[in-house]
Amino acid sequence: MSDRKERSSWVVRFAPTEADQILRQAIDKALQDKSYESFSDLCKQALRQLFFPSEAPQLNVEFASALHHAELTALQQQIVALQIQIAKLEGSAGVQQACYVGRLEQRIGDLGDRLDRLESKLDSHPPTALPEPAPPPVEAIDPLLSRLAPLLEDF
Repeated sequence: MSDRKERSSWVVRFAPTEADQILRQAIDKALQDKSYESFSDLCKQALRQLFFPSEAPQLNVEFASALHHAELTALQQQIVALQIQIAKLEGSAGVQQACYVGRLEQRIGDLGDRLDRLESKLDSHPPTALPEPAPPPVEAIDPLLSRLAPLLEDF
């Protein structure tokens, strides 16, 4: 035997989220319409439907519709939250790109201004002719070669 006590009752808590509140309202309506004798019967039938779908009778159509509506609402809330996150990410990426493009445009403008200044300086001061390069220094001629050179010319 197990030492654990068997549970005969469970507590269901509904969060203040829209999906939980819609579900709670559907349960209240089903109980008021006398579609189910008690909350316990409604839960048991829903659990049978979930765990033994082939054996359990079908849920009340209105209750099943409310369940689907609650699931849809929860999914829509998740989609909206994701869209907000995506928009934030796109916005921050767009701001970063805009700053980068702005800085590049500023630098291009600065370089253009510098180029204009250099061109105006060149226009106002034409380049002067560069002096002719000095001829390479003549190396001292070997005295022996200088004496032999006229003899070679005669030969």
